[in-house]
Amino acid sequence: MTIRALGMEHDIHVVDLLSGKQKSPEFLKINPRGKVPAIKDGDFCLGESRAIQAYLINQHGQGLKKELYPTDPVERANVDKMLYISETVELATFEYPALGKLIFGNTPPDESKKPLLEKALQEVEGYLSQSEFIAGPNLTIADFAMYVVVTVPEVLPGGFDYSPYPKLSKWLDYIRALPYHDACNKQGMGMLASMVESKLNPPIEFYHFFLSPWSRGVYFTLEALGVKYELKEVNLSKQEQKSPEYLKINPRGKVPSVKVGDFCVSESRAVAAYLCNKFADKDHKHLYPEEPKQRGKVDMLLYLGESVFETMNKWMQIGSYFFGDGMPGDDSSEFDKALGDIEARIEGKFLTGDHMTIADIFLYVAIVIAQTGALYDFSPYPKLAAMVKNIQSLPYHDKVHGQAFAAVKGMVKDKLPKLKGKKA
Repeated sequence: MTIRALGMEHDIHVVDLLSGKQKSPEFLKINPRGKVPAIKDGDFCLGESRAIQAYLINQHGQGLKKELYPTDPVERANVDKMLYISETVELATFEYPALGKLIFGNTPPDESKKPLLEKALQEVEGYLSQSEFIAGPNLTIADFAMYVVVTVPEVLPGGFDYSPYPKLSKWLDYIRALPYHDACNKQGMGMLASMVESKLNPPIEFYHFFLSPWSRGVYFTLEALGVKYELKEVNLSKQEQKSPEYLKINPRGKVPSVKVGDFCVSESRAVAAYLCNKFADKDHKHLYPEEPKQRGKVDMLLYLGESVFETMNKWMQIGSYFFGDGMPGDDSSEFDKALGDIEARIEGKFLTGDHMTIADIFLYVAIVIAQTGALYDFSPYPKLAAMVKNIQSLPYHDKVHGQAFAAVKGMVKDKLPKLKGKKA
């Protein structure tokens, strides 16, 4: 900001700290401490940001620009004082929000340390109650030095509330309105905010294979939650689930799994429950209710859904039917009975009422196999048939299931005439 305020011609050299460029032999010749910023003015090299600001004004300041670091001893002393005080404010930001610990150590901000920052900001408020700017009646390099440390908390998700500090808020507005503010700050603050966001809210990495119904159960849950996620296919036909890379995610070598930051979880229903516990906002809590009785009911239905799938598999012989020469058996009575039990439990548009839960999702991904692949008729169970239609009408249904349904129909297309004849 000092360079821009002076209107100096300059070359910018980006030193990528994340890749360690500050420790390169070339940069260490400019600043042996291996830190940014640093300048090279002819043969003269200098580090330490506040020292650089003072040097730039002393060496290149002309006319009114000298006011940025006044030559009057008293005025300069006030600026020097506030340059040092800005360091104490910076130390407070090292405690909270402690971006270094967050970005490089995955340590989230310690809310118990927030009062240290608030105390520092209150002190700045006091200084601004005595004068319009940090070090007196005019803008100086002390304002620039203080601004960049005071605004560190702004990169937290949701920003930071400066309203308890009205003088500080007014001063911040003035600095933000400077014509060179955005050129100096916008890109860097944006990158920091993005890094902080990714650390505090790491992306959901979702590992799945489209033919796996349990993968689609988690996929459907993610879509229902309306959260962002990265879809990572694990191709079972190529045995990618047994690769060393994937076994680090799920040592059992099965899909689906999710990875959020350093945390990995597998087993589809457990994954769905975790996603709801972690990411459901107030509009999506119904997917896995927090109220103990409602949650207990959903948990019970998740387990019942497994039993329904087992009876369906016993009748359909899914593995040999879809991937071999097998056909569904003649006796579907156990599956029919299991669906009858579910029918008796349905309490509304969905299993537990008028809001879908993960129990609906996982029952659906199981029994829809019978409908799509074996032409099973749900009409004897009108409430269940209505629930299935309600799920199929959701806007993201085809995104999750379309590819799998098309593949399943293709796998059994030559067997369907036999199946229809068998039913006739």
